[in-house]
Amino acid sequence: QRDDRPKHSRVECVFDFAARVARKLGWRCLHQRLTKPEIWGQPMTPREIIAVRRAAAFASWDAVIVNYVWLADAFRWFPPSVRRVVLTHDVWHRHLWGSAGNPWLAKLDAAAESAWLNLADLVVAITAEDAAEFAGIGVTQQIRVAPMSSSAEPMASDPQPGRLLFVGSGYEPNVRGVDWFLDEVAPRLERMHPGRFSLDLVGTVGAEVRTNDRAIPVRAHGLVDSLAPHYARASVVIAPIFDGTGLKVKVVEALAHGKAVVATPEALRGVSSRAADAAVEAADAESFASALVAIDLDDDSRRAQEQRAASAARDSFSPDACWNPVIEAMRAMY
Repeated sequence: QRDDRPKHSRVECVFDFAARVARKLGWRCLHQRLTKPEIWGQPMTPREIIAVRRAAAFASWDAVIVNYVWLADAFRWFPPSVRRVVLTHDVWHRHLWGSAGNPWLAKLDAAAESAWLNLADLVVAITAEDAAEFAGIGVTQQIRVAPMSSSAEPMASDPQPGRLLFVGSGYEPNVRGVDWFLDEVAPRLERMHPGRFSLDLVGTVGAEVRTNDRAIPVRAHGLVDSLAPHYARASVVIAPIFDGTGLKVKVVEALAHGKAVVATPEALRGVSSRAADAAVEAADAESFASALVAIDLDDDSRRAQEQRAASAARDSFSPDACWNPVIEAMRAMY
């Protein structure tokens, strides 16, 4: 693991604030010019190399697991008898960081990613779709799929009619998705059922989205101590995401809380392939609005979808369901 991001200077904080204001006002060109390139996602620093070499010499290890593909260079300091595992999280050469101003990740292509992954004995993909992409770019090592698991339990509560929920960070695809929902879907909801629907934004996404003068009321809660009360109040959780690879953690968490979810096809990447009826898929604004109305206005329909969500979380996204195949693969190496 790593957490070596430098502290922001006062000037950088001013630029970050100005960039957020520009994005909320819809000034995309200015936002792009003001945004500081993200330094996350880089090869190991000299300090990290020293730490890895010390750890390698400290004991006789059975296995070493690295978190993200670009840390696979750490394997070189362990003897051949040590089994090597990479947790991938994503298909990084196709990830949005490549076009988000990070000069190093912009150079990460399929060949480099494949070479790193082939240093491992076992590659852990977060979705079946990612596993197929790894095989397609020339990864010849053993690949197993382990989605993010969740141990959350469904809650016995009566949600508030019309109360929608989105949970997420200020990551660009989240912001674009929420903006699309408020621009395209919310006006349709208001026309269909005036005054019924509202949207809660939990997480830092609320600081990046214009919340006033929208077709439906929007409440930005920011970071919260507990998600439980927000899930309890929500009639439906939305996931309007159009970009990225990997697994959308927000969808798995909502399923684990036993919530009805309406999501775009990209948001269900890695979910629908394991549990086809876990959530309701809606590819465009019209179908998204119709799905929300159908679930929210019909308690029986909502409860049925909540039960399907809880079953999918239990059967397909529990810790045992997600990680037992990886544990078995690691045991088989010896």
